[in-house]
Amino acid sequence: EQQNNIVLKEISISSDRVISGQSFDINFIFLKQDNAIYISDITFHLVDDLGNLVYVSSTSKVGQDFKLENGKIRATCYIPKKLMNEGHYTLSHLMFVKEKGTVLFNIKNCFSFNIEAKERDFGWIGEKEAGIVDPYLNWKIKT
Repeated sequence: EQQNNIVLKEISISSDRVISGQSFDINFIFLKQDNAIYISDITFHLVDDLGNLVYVSSTSKVGQDFKLENGKIRATCYIPKKLMNEGHYTLSHLMFVKEKGTVLFNIKNCFSFNIEAKERDFGWIGEKEAGIVDPYLNWKIKT
């Protein structure tokens, strides 16, 4: 896919099999060939199999925007362990953004992946574990 001299070469995840609760990476390769230098960022929207927005991730949000005239851009988004629940997920929007406001590249529903159910304790009766995400949050108890 090419838009405005920005080419999406590849999207992949770091593992052929991802289990709920495991960490994994989403890898992107873009080719920028528009002969211009500007602040750029890569943004994606992740949705579940029902179309619910799980989250939006962006290189700009975490201070990883970049400048490059032309060339290959390899970007990796690290998904931490104990975050994603089992299910089917899709990048509903993948964008290459110029100067934090002009979308140069926007492709819809470009990549999907599955997260498999983790092993459950003996006696589990049920289907999919509830919730789009399955974070392990820190608690503090005082008695």
